[in-house]
Amino acid sequence: MARLILGLFIVFAVWLVSGTLAAAAGIPNLAAKEAGLDCLCSPVLVTLFGYYAKVGGLEVNLSFLVPALLFGMLLLLLYASRKEAFQARIKQTVAISLLISIIGIVGVVSTAYVGGELSPYIQTPKPLHLQIEFELLNGEVVTLADFRGKPLLLELMSPWCKYCSMEVNELRKITEKYGGALNVLSVCADSRATVKDVAIFNEAHGVSWQTGIDPTGRLMDAFGAPGYPYLVLLDKEGNVVKVFKGLTKAETIEAYADEVVSR
Repeated sequence: MARLILGLFIVFAVWLVSGTLAAAAGIPNLAAKEAGLDCLCSPVLVTLFGYYAKVGGLEVNLSFLVPALLFGMLLLLLYASRKEAFQARIKQTVAISLLISIIGIVGVVSTAYVGGELSPYIQTPKPLHLQIEFELLNGEVVTLADFRGKPLLLELMSPWCKYCSMEVNELRKITEKYGGALNVLSVCADSRATVKDVAIFNEAHGVSWQTGIDPTGRLMDAFGAPGYPYLVLLDKEGNVVKVFKGLTKAETIEAYADEVVSR
């Protein structure tokens, strides 16, 4: 039994280390949850086995771990059933476990595309607006991708824009109606503004939702915004649903937000 536990531990450790190294090297798992990369071409298996573990700032894809571990257990049990073979030295047990790990890796990868051709992984890049970094007023550097999981109403504004001060009242109605079901984020995109300027604006107008600052204007460029205020409604995946140019009433926004929130 001790040798069997050792063998299973080795199989598990090899998969965990290989997954971590692959993540560190930026190599995605062929059985990832991404569209078109379903484990064994089965969405059911992806649901069961497709999960991730966080190691610091690293996301390790462990989609292969469970089926490979089960495969390894089966082979080790077959190996253990041969009592005379299982009386071998620990070195041989380790060697057999490593061999099982390699067989498992090759086997699962080779069947990742059942009935299809195993081709290099090509990752679809995120849309530009999800890649741009900006700062929240607390100094945290984020991107719009960090807000995925919930619909988001983004406002690009300037603290010296009179229409932006009027838009505050409309955004307040939005936050009161949807609460935590819809994220609201105002980002100052005026290159002249500082964090202090935005903080003064927030205090003067009673802004209670998250705010940030992008003095580079890259968000403005990404959305092709001609001026302030400029509002963008995004779904929970970060896709643009609707753009509102200029001062916009809460009722107009709600006509589109209701559908996005209910999805």
